Amino acid sequence: MSETVALGFPVLHDEGGGFVDGVRYTVSATIQGVGPSRILTVEHCLTGRSFVREWVRSDHARFSTRLLFRNSAHREAWPFEGTLEESDDVLIANQNIPIRFSDTPEVTCSIVTMKDRELIVGHPECGLTDLWRAGERIDIPGYARIGRHAALDFDDGSLSNLIRVVEEKELDYGQMKTEVRQQASESEKPVTLFCSKDVYDQLHKFRDTRPMKQSEVMQSAIVTQALCAIYGYMEMKALDEEYDEEDINPTLRSHGRDLKEMTGLTWGEEGFNPSLAATKMRPYVVSNVEDITEED
Repeated sequence: MSETVALGFPVLHDEGGGFVDGVRYTVSATIQGVGPSRILTVEHCLTGRSFVREWVRSDHARFSTRLLFRNSAHREAWPFEGTLEESDDVLIANQNIPIRFSDTPEVTCSIVTMKDRELIVGHPECGLTDLWRAGERIDIPGYARIGRHAALDFDDGSLSNLIRVVEEKELDYGQMKTEVRQQASESEKPVTLFCSKDVYDQLHKFRDTRPMKQSEVMQSAIVTQALCAIYGYMEMKALDEEYDEEDINPTLRSHGRDLKEMTGLTWGEEGFNPSLAATKMRPYVVSNVEDITEED
């Protein structure tokens, strides 16, 4: 109740927020596709009779999805703009949101007012408990959250979630080494790429997009080399009799699924070739100098 008390108006969330049983806001979401063509599919579901439901139906409030890309601190807000699905006391809104960055965002869903509103508490039509006195007038500002859902996390095998790049001062010019920890915890990146300073300086600016400049061609080639080492390690582990896919890090496991979806190749299967798999996932860019955009 602390958020409700601090704001001075009801907020529907997992802990209740002063709403009666049966009034709930739930969200389900999945990420489909791989690489730069990924789509975040979100389903908002508002159940039960309440003022929140009536405001959403009348477009005085909307479902909204916010994305936070932690690698770049980039934020996006996607208010729902489609047609609501309604059945009995249930409202459903579906969103398809393009993911335009290489890392997977933290996703936060909410119900947001579109303008200043006054709520006059009534029972039972407002869906509130006796915490809120009948007849009480409550001012709720525009763009306030009157419903919120806990942040959503995803197991994602993108390169930015898979690989941690570290500068290693003991390495000489142009050198790197790869360390794979297939049983790293869920909160850790399972692959560490130790680099000499010059290599680190290149990868620190890496973007998971098609290379368009000379420096990006170099960055992409370094990543391809790292993937070859990762796939070689996982091929060796997958051939071990004690190997269990469920025991490996979720990000690494998800990347293995991406690999199979994009290339048809699976480490541990007959004929798996790490070099082929790496260059299918991240092909080398072989171009004449004049074919690549010069640096600014």
